[in-house]
Amino acid sequence: MDVKSRVFEYKDTNGTTLEGVLYSPMKETESHNSPAVLVLHAFGGCSQFECGRAEALAKLGFVALAADVYGKGNRGTNVQENFALLKPFMADRTGLLKTRLLAAVEAVRKLPEVSPEMVGAIGYCFGGLCALDLARYNIGLRAAVSFHGNLSPLPETELAPTSTSVQVHHGDADVHIKTPVSEFMEEMRQREADWQFTSYGKAEHGFTEPRESPLQHEYR
Repeated sequence: MDVKSRVFEYKDTNGTTLEGVLYSPMKETESHNSPAVLVLHAFGGCSQFECGRAEALAKLGFVALAADVYGKGNRGTNVQENFALLKPFMADRTGLLKTRLLAAVEAVRKLPEVSPEMVGAIGYCFGGLCALDLARYNIGLRAAVSFHGNLSPLPETELAPTSTSVQVHHGDADVHIKTPVSEFMEEMRQREADWQFTSYGKAEHGFTEPRESPLQHEYR
């Protein structure tokens, strides 16, 4: 299926401009009829990797946004810069991070071709945590899928039920994920979630990244 893409700017409730890339099938779709997926980036910011995942989803018939959490023009070029960008969002997951994630969800839901009830999210590394947090916020997403994402729960937050279906793809040899898998599973049970967890033997952090990616060499 042929797809089209465009730079997609949107704002959070604080007025911060965010810049992602929107991919959609070339064929015309009925108004408010298409499913949509947010593709949430790793700790370096929105990159060609996330754009490639969004394009692949568009070829399957989804409207897909390679979303931007950090803000327009904010991208890391090395591990130190990436962690500097990441830090304030990890420190404020129910404030700053939530504001940025909800901005992406609402921007996609407002697209005329998208069915607001048929929006999901996938994410990689930091983006995997973002996808799981969207499920924890219980804002009506259909699904949240995490690839080698941080499993830590929201701090000081009641474990309320979630209606979002959750899927986790985890590297069994991922030394960067500190939260025990058993604790995450118990969280999902307490949230009465529809969830699946797949652990891949010998897989390390960033196992979905191309082998030549700096993430494969520097982040581990």
